[in-house]
Amino acid sequence: MTVIRQAQSSDYRAIHELAKLLYGPDVAPARAVRQDSRTFVARTGDEVKGFLIATLADYGFSMSGHLEELAVAEEGQGAGVGRALVSACEEWLKSEGVETVFVSALETAEGFYERVGYERCIGPWLFHKLTSGGATTRFVAKDR
Repeated sequence: MTVIRQAQSSDYRAIHELAKLLYGPDVAPARAVRQDSRTFVARTGDEVKGFLIATLADYGFSMSGHLEELAVAEEGQGAGVGRALVSACEEWLKSEGVETVFVSALETAEGFYERVGYERCIGPWLFHKLTSGGATTRFVAKDR
C-alpha cells in the first residue's frame, strides 16, 4: 500500500535522487521548500493607484518568482505606475536570489510586459480548476 504524507527531512536524500530525473546528475541537494509572497501598492496621497502580488518558490534545486496579479487604475496607466510596481517586485525577488520571473498575462497586458523586458516563452502550462460554479476564473493558454 502506498502512503502519501508531507515530506520530512529524512526524505531529502531520496528526493534529491529523484530530482535527478528532472534536472540531471548535477542537481543541488534537496532541502526544505521555502515560499514567500509580497503585495506591493502604488499610492498617490491617500489613494491606491495600483497593486502587484508576487510569489517566490525555492525548491532547493530550482527557484523562481511569479508576478501573480497586477492592476493599475485607469488614470495611472501609461504614467509609469505599473513599471514602478514591477521594478519594486523584481528588486525584492533579486534580493531573495531569484534569477527568473514568470508572468501569465492577458492579451491586453502582453505589450506592457514586453516593454518592461519580459519575453514570450512556451512551456508546458496546464491548469485544473478546483472549484465549480459560482466564481468565474479566467485562464489564458496559448501556443506561440
